Amino acid sequence: KYYFHSILGYVVNYLDTSNMRYGSHCDSATEIIVHLPIYKRFMEYIRDTKSKPGFTNIKKNFHDGLHDVPTITELCVLGAYGQTISHPYISHVWSSPGLNILDLGPFHSQLKSHISTLIADPDILFGSKAVPKDSSLHRHPWDRSELFYCIHQLMPKLLHIKLVFVAFMKGALEGWNQFTGEFQEGGAVSAATSAE
Repeated sequence: KYYFHSILGYVVNYLDTSNMRYGSHCDSATEIIVHLPIYKRFMEYIRDTKSKPGFTNIKKNFHDGLHDVPTITELCVLGAYGQTISHPYISHVWSSPGLNILDLGPFHSQLKSHISTLIADPDILFGSKAVPKDSSLHRHPWDRSELFYCIHQLMPKLLHIKLVFVAFMKGALEGWNQFTGEFQEGGAVSAATSAE
């Protein structure tokens, strides 16, 4: 916290991914990509300023991951998913007073349709003209638009980011289909009466 405060002028609280918290891995990935150069310097600072310079295994793995193109690609994809799907989904649920999970059928259909659109055309998100209204589920600005500026800067090195994103989104769509099956038209929830 002190290191980041000395660089940025404010404290960065890295998310607690050790505890299960919805979206914490996507948010952590976003944090790393947004401040990637600082995290790289921070790890070198840690390595070089210890009384016995060097890395422990976990710190070496973290340092190496910050320089590994496949790892950075995966972090960008996780962050992008968080900004385009997870945050808008939670925003919708939280901002709808009196919303019952049983009422989410139409929204789940919209969500799955949006994921299918991103699979069909990842340039909606990774193209030079990407804007939140096209790529974000709720058509509002991204929570951390700087993530996408950073991704676009990194893209010349991330040769497979679109392929990885599409594969990830296909898996996400499969997961959402399983999770929301009972909400589909004609499913158990949509066929139930209000009392039921």
